[in-house]
Amino acid sequence: MEKPAGLSYKNNAIYAVYKGEKMLVTGTAGECAKELEVTADYIHYMVTPTGKRRLASRKNPNQATTADIIDFERR
Repeated sequence: MEKPAGLSYKNNAIYAVYKGEKMLVTGTAGECAKELEVTADYIHYMVTPTGKRRLASRKNPNQATTADIIDFERR
């Protein structure tokens, strides 16, 4: 998804977090992190190119926890 001008990934992105094919939670990084008991930085990391590469190199990537940016909101 293309980031709209004037918005930031850290403050305006809406994430969807999955475990395999099952959606676990949607919301801002802070909301997802609170629900999953991880840090918001970890949610941000999962959508980075490095995070995606590490996922692809896992033994069972279809069972891993992943995240995608699904939208941006203005605050």
